[in-house]
Amino acid sequence: MNGIPYALRIRGNLLVKAEDNTICRVSKLFEDLTIGEQRRIEQLLFVKLNIRCNIYGAVGEDRNDEPSLIIVASPINFDATVLLYRKRWALEVSFKYWKSNGFNIEKTYLTGQSFENMMNIVMIVFGAIIINGYRISLKKPIPKMKLKNKKGVVKQVPRFSLFLCGIADLIKDLHHDSKIDDIIKILI
Repeated sequence: MNGIPYALRIRGNLLVKAEDNTICRVSKLFEDLTIGEQRRIEQLLFVKLNIRCNIYGAVGEDRNDEPSLIIVASPINFDATVLLYRKRWALEVSFKYWKSNGFNIEKTYLTGQSFENMMNIVMIVFGAIIINGYRISLKKPIPKMKLKNKKGVVKQVPRFSLFLCGIADLIKDLHHDSKIDDIIKILI
């Protein structure tokens, strides 16, 4: 893809040509992996797309402690593939907060310099909220809740994220500050 490094998660039902020249779903090449195992297959041919790409498959556990296969396509080396994909996914989660779950940027109709200025402010606030959530979690750990998987195994998971912890604290402070109404009147 034009020499640009990438790591994209792909569906297991994509058809590929295996080493023995048979055509199969890409997930079939990783079906023998167990939790914690991984495999790289170099220059695998995607049949419909007629492209060759390195494929990385790894089996981990989902939130319910069930095996979960992740298949990633990438032209870069094995170790960097996982790191790049994890960083990309962290950005996706950040975009979710920016776009709809917190800042609602999609509902603004700003363009040009106004949009750029708003984005700079949003990124600073986003970072401050995460840092605030982290600071709070060091003083008082985020409460955990019990989740039961299909096998009946109970797992402890955080009730909410650092972002939600940080923003809840900020909102609480704003509501307790009697001067906030005066500040808002000045700004408007």
